[in-house]
Amino acid sequence: MLRLILAQIVLVALYLAAALVGGIIPHPNNGPADHAGSGKTIHLVAGLLHTDIAIPVNQAVKTRFAFMEKNGIDLGQENLKHLIIGWGSREFYTSTKNYSDIGFATTWIAVSGDRSVMHVQPAGKIEDYPDIIRIELNDDAFSRLLSFIETSFDRDNEMPVLIDDATFGSGDVFYEAVGGFDIFRPCNVWTSRALRAAGVNTGLWTPTTYSVKIGHQIHN
Repeated sequence: MLRLILAQIVLVALYLAAALVGGIIPHPNNGPADHAGSGKTIHLVAGLLHTDIAIPVNQAVKTRFAFMEKNGIDLGQENLKHLIIGWGSREFYTSTKNYSDIGFATTWIAVSGDRSVMHVQPAGKIEDYPDIIRIELNDDAFSRLLSFIETSFDRDNEMPVLIDDATFGSGDVFYEAVGGFDIFRPCNVWTSRALRAAGVNTGLWTPTTYSVKIGHQIHN
């Protein structure tokens, strides 16, 4: 039993060490950053385990994501300033509003492999949120980011598939997503892929929130 426990501790330590190194090493698709400009400001919203991308709501966003109107997100409401969007494990993401909700079964499913979902949370001003990173994008970079996010929604007859009754009760919704989730392809890897689509440099492998943040700080 002691050996088993020690082996688990070693595996976790190796995983975290690899995540740190993965954030420090630049991704091979990185190049001269071509995203900077005065067009749009996005934010990385980082928690202990998960990162989201907050995009400002403008007419281009309303047009691209008009399907959300049918799912209860009023894109025209006066107080709506941002959509906070993330990708993650279906079982884990839809059932853990708070870290206290994390259980062994949901964690094991996420680690071993799960279907993925998109989470969309409408929000007002987020500049005062804790632990956020501000990123300036020019108009072209912002458009590329939106295109990447669009392609992350799984579709049926060209329409994103809403997951009924999956919500944290704050006006948020979940959709089926493209791609499988596992310990090597978690939510934070998706975040870095989205950033690279916009021309923002990232680390080679960023499975944790700190590897996403370290990669952004070092490579931009």
